[in-house]
Amino acid sequence: MRTTLLVSVAGVAAAIAAVTTAGTAAAAEPIVIPEAGFAGVWLTPGETAALANSPLPDMADGVISPAATRVSMAPGSTLANPDGSTYASNAAILGEAAAHPGGSAGVFLSNPADPADPGAILTIVQDW
Repeated sequence: MRTTLLVSVAGVAAAIAAVTTAGTAAAAEPIVIPEAGFAGVWLTPGETAALANSPLPDMADGVISPAATRVSMAPGSTLANPDGSTYASNAAILGEAAAHPGGSAGVFLSNPADPADPGAILTIVQDW
């Protein structure tokens, strides 16, 4: 199970990289914090839209449980509950960010064994 999860997470990360770097020169900003077991990319508005419109967010929804997904919703998000949580899909979260002028998102994978946030695997951050 653990090996399957790690391979699945690695596959999702590779697929995100492939989608966001296809076509023109990529501007995704990699963010890596090895000591925290945390790595991901901050996407440009165009990359955020491309990722939102790809099958990858739905694949991630199918592979990574909601309990292992963290989100940071931008102020004014129509998808956020009053406490900041959401029941929206990853595609909807990314799509909402992409729909705002200059809207972008960060997509990060983390070590689920990290005591700072046990069980967290995927984090999506909206910004606009």
